[in-house]
Amino acid sequence: MGRLCAEVQSFNVQAATRVAANDRQGLERMARCLARPPIACDRLRVLDDGRLELELKRPWRDGTTAFVFTPHELIERLVALVPRPRAHLTRYFGVFAPAFAARAGIVPGIATQDLPPRTGAQPGAGAEPVRPGCGRRFPCGRR
Repeated sequence: MGRLCAEVQSFNVQAATRVAANDRQGLERMARCLARPPIACDRLRVLDDGRLELELKRPWRDGTTAFVFTPHELIERLVALVPRPRAHLTRYFGVFAPAFAARAGIVPGIATQDLPPRTGAQPGAGAEPVRPGCGRRFPCGRR
């Protein structure tokens, strides 16, 4: 691999990948990469009885070389790989993790001194306070 790239068990991270605004070939290459199917079509074949056989890249330790699914079972397994809407797809670990104790000293953010002081009278003070997690998608327990 190159600098700023790593690969472990066929999963790779390429932090050096970028596409300039006027790089049409690079944009096309990136679009083709993003539009790839979730499984390689050359490893999938239809059996005589209508079931689908998915051949593995490498045999497993127990000797398994392929899986056989009905079309419904294969679609069911592929759908499970699709992330739910508005789900966070980037996970941070180590010093960038949300619960890291020294994260405030490493990651830039809004300093508490820059915030205006809170006053006792807020507009709409008679309204019920909004709690985290309350919104359209997540019920917050209010009736």
